[in-house]
Amino acid sequence: MTNEDFIKAVRQIVQLELKEMKLLNGHWHLGTVNKVKTKTLLSINIDGSSQTQDVPCNPDVIFNDGDLVYVVYVNGDSKSKFVPYKRFADKNYETMVLANKVLGNLAIGSKEDFTKNAPFNFTVIEGIRGGVEYSELWILINAHYDFEAKRFKRKNINYNSFGLQFQNKGTYPGEENYGDYTNQSIGIWRTSGRNQYSQNDPTRNLVGEEIGAFDGNGKWQEFGIMLGWNNTFMFDSYGGTTVGGAGFEIDGNGTSPYKRVSLGKFNGGSLDSNKKYEEYGYAYNGDLWNSFHGMFGSDQGNRNSSFFGQICPIDFYDTGQFNPYSNQASMDNLRLAWIVKPKNLGHQIENWKDIMSVDMDGNMKLKERTVSATLVANATVNGTDFNFNYPDSTWNKSNTFIAGVIGVQSNGSLKQFGAINATFTDFGAYGYLGEGFQSAKILISKY
Repeated sequence: MTNEDFIKAVRQIVQLELKEMKLLNGHWHLGTVNKVKTKTLLSINIDGSSQTQDVPCNPDVIFNDGDLVYVVYVNGDSKSKFVPYKRFADKNYETMVLANKVLGNLAIGSKEDFTKNAPFNFTVIEGIRGGVEYSELWILINAHYDFEAKRFKRKNINYNSFGLQFQNKGTYPGEENYGDYTNQSIGIWRTSGRNQYSQNDPTRNLVGEEIGAFDGNGKWQEFGIMLGWNNTFMFDSYGGTTVGGAGFEIDGNGTSPYKRVSLGKFNGGSLDSNKKYEEYGYAYNGDLWNSFHGMFGSDQGNRNSSFFGQICPIDFYDTGQFNPYSNQASMDNLRLAWIVKPKNLGHQIENWKDIMSVDMDGNMKLKERTVSATLVANATVNGTDFNFNYPDSTWNKSNTFIAGVIGVQSNGSLKQFGAINATFTDFGAYGYLGEGFQSAKILISKY
């Protein structure tokens, strides 16, 4: 049994005995500490009175300004008073103000399981972060702030921890180097406990009591790293919002299946167990309907799943060498895509089928069929023949055809041709136009 448990048990027994002996009537009063004068003397307000009185107190209890206390009138005599211990406003919860060298913690826990590091904690901290002065109020779940170590710490390392941060001074953590030192925010932060990782994941054992880790330069980091605080949701000083994680879900006032606005990596796997992730994985940014973030599952497996947005290869060499865990989108070879996974099929890459796709060169496909785009090429006319060069390197003899020709005759009239004989080379095409033309426009397309 801890000291706190023992004291709690004694209080309950004493109060029960006093109540049964009817000694509480007229003897017990309610007070609020106005000022702690000494370890044995308090200046308090009794029963809501605005007048303060100096009353002796229990030297074994650490009282603080503002504490709620019980006041005993010894033998019912108002001139003989004593403060034995603190009182608590709610029968289900009790609070304790923790002494510290800076500002303070307020820990809240159930009466059945209350410890110094209760699962719910309020703390105010001040200091310098990234060269910027800050002042913040935190509401913490499964965490507290250790003022001696100057670290956030988990209560139970197996569970996730959350923090609601209110900034009075400073800027959004991690953005001190952007030059904006007054972008105060209200942020919801989370950090994973060991249960978030599988038994075989080496990261599981890296999760300890302290929230954060040392970087490569030996500097302690708390925000934006795997073992530290990561943003879940944030409101900044400019009215902007930032969503952490993969995105957010919209339930549509009961409309189902759900929609998700999502940014992440494809995690649906492959039907080929021998295929490596770098052979099929990609980053995406868009809207999911009836699909989870990561595209590995769905709300309703008996209905189609859909994605519309941008798809991009992953840069697996973002660190200068091969990195199979890279989260870096290359931003090369982007394409806009609408893809669908038919109902009653797994979410493997092979089951997601392109409906529409447009690449960075403007090439468009509908269900793998190329949509022809017509471009005008100005031809050089030499007598009866014409020739032209490809507009750019994306056009070549293997994908270009002539959709039509508009020729300008010597008298200024226009003549249109449909199919025309032409020879395609590595640089362009040439062919026979006929007599009496001074110029021509060649309508070319791709297949």
